Amino acid sequence: MNTFGNQSVNAVAEENGVAKAGHPSAETLLIVDDNAENRDMLGRRLERAGYIVVAAESGAEALRIIEEKSIGIVLLDIMMPDMSGIELLKILRSSHSPLQLPVVMVSSLTESNEIVQALNLGANDYITKPIDFPVAIARIKMQVTRKHSEEAIRQSEERYVLAAQGSIRNCAQNPQMCFALLFLDLDRFKLVNDSLGHIVGDLLLERVARRLEGSVRLSKGRRNPDKVSRFGLARFGGDEFAVCSPI
Repeated sequence: MNTFGNQSVNAVAEENGVAKAGHPSAETLLIVDDNAENRDMLGRRLERAGYIVVAAESGAEALRIIEEKSIGIVLLDIMMPDMSGIELLKILRSSHSPLQLPVVMVSSLTESNEIVQALNLGANDYITKPIDFPVAIARIKMQVTRKHSEEAIRQSEERYVLAAQGSIRNCAQNPQMCFALLFLDLDRFKLVNDSLGHIVGDLLLERVARRLEGSVRLSKGRRNPDKVSRFGLARFGGDEFAVCSPI
């Protein structure tokens, strides 16, 4: 396993919207390539962009690293001896979804059939050799942004589910407690996904959730005006939200 020493990358990281190297929230990228020169060159460019980088020279080593470390994204070369990138991708997708572990394939311009096969097997994206580094970093950043947005939405849903369960238990224990339930959805949200992509759609859902959360307020129920309660907010899935209000 190769690791790349952190450099003075804070200013560059901030410009690219990436957490500073060494910061707890900095994303860890795994480069899988049998060519040491390719690993070193790509690794150093990604570190200058603010990422934490580790590298593996084979599929077997990559599997061991993924088992031992928390890897955010895998950059996987298609053509490797012993275990090809396609074979490693199949193994990864048997245990990790594209959201849990994004995989970006690295391929030469002549490997179009392999790229199509990789995308069909669950690769998130691809970059081509010779690598255009600004394009590669932009595509990696998109995958990081989407992953973080999905994780934030999932954590928010889990919190609100727990809160809703608590409210329902309170209602069951207190028959005098009443509440109103409001369902909301976003009109023409599918158009956003279809025209701008799922990453933009995910960011929009996150912004809507924050706007709704900031709009709900403390409320005094009419049946129990001395008790102040907060509205409950949850995302049901897709573009649907629910608001629970005491009355």
